[in-house]
Amino acid sequence: MNNKEIQELISCEKTIVERPKRSFKQNGMHEENSFLLKSFDFPNMKFSVRMRKHLEFIENYSIMLASYIPELEKEIRLIRFNGPHPSMHKNNIINNEKWDHKSHIHIATKEAIEAGFQAEHYAEITEEYQIFDDALSLFWEKVNIVDRIENFFPEIKQKKLFNIRVLR
Repeated sequence: MNNKEIQELISCEKTIVERPKRSFKQNGMHEENSFLLKSFDFPNMKFSVRMRKHLEFIENYSIMLASYIPELEKEIRLIRFNGPHPSMHKNNIINNEKWDHKSHIHIATKEAIEAGFQAEHYAEITEEYQIFDDALSLFWEKVNIVDRIENFFPEIKQKKLFNIRVLR
């Protein structure tokens, strides 16, 4: 699997086939939720989305798209949005860049898979989100989920209604 194929899996149109739960379920110090997707472009592929939020440290969250890849005979995480949590990240395959306390997006790469790392080892810093709801909105857009987000997470729409700026 090459990087172009990985990007095609991430960006192909997807629709929800198994809804997320109405509320997140507590698991230790985290709340978790998940749902399943399918794509008409890749009808034999199943995609899963897993979300996790720390109960005390709101900057510690993750939203991930994964799929079972038949040629690799395993599930790989295609893309993962993380909040600005305090643990150190190092891109030691591609550029040795290091950071912590920054929102970042992990992306699967052929290089990581071939090196024996987690597929989504590589990550890029982003300024596009700082909180879970904004990360989820951006994730929804980037992984091309065609269903309306507010049908599954109504609080996202409500939040946007109150963030309208009045121009004078």
